[in-house]
Formats: sequence, structure tokens, C-alpha cells
Amino acid sequence: MTDALVVSLLVMVVAVAGIGGAWVALKVRRWSRQDDQREPFTLQELREMWARHEISDQEFEALRGQVLGRAAARSSSAGDKRPGK
Repeated sequence: MTDALVVSLLVMVVAVAGIGGAWVALKVRRWSRQDDQREPFTLQELREMWARHEISDQEFEALRGQVLGRAAARSSSAGDKRPGK
């Protein structure tokens, strides 16, 4: 009887640890995806960095073009989803 109880408790502990590990892995995966989905910089952040002389004029213009290009791509793809188009 004692051996069966020990084995049962051991199986329960392993099951709980497995479920807990899977839950932690899921949370970490979701957390890392949220960081990937954030825009690298906003136009306002670029302006502030440029004003603080953290980036040069050339870097500002290049990054600004990237931000505006992403915004244009988003607005054109959103325009395709309107009814009647």
C-alpha cells in the first residue's frame, strides 16, 4: 500500500511540474511575441532622438523614411479591406 501511495504522489508531482512548465513556456512565448510586434520607433521618438543629437541628420532621414513607408503600407493594405472595393 505504501509503495502505491509513493508512486501515485510521484506521478502527481511530475504531472503538476509538467503542466506548470508548459504554462510558463506559453507565457514566455506570448511575452516575446509582444516585443516583436512593437514598432521599432515612432516618428515622435525619432524627432526627440534627433533633437537630443542621438542620431545624425542622415540617420533621422533614413529612419523617418522607413517609418513613413511602413505607415503607407499599412494604410494601403487597410484601404483594400473597405466594403465596395
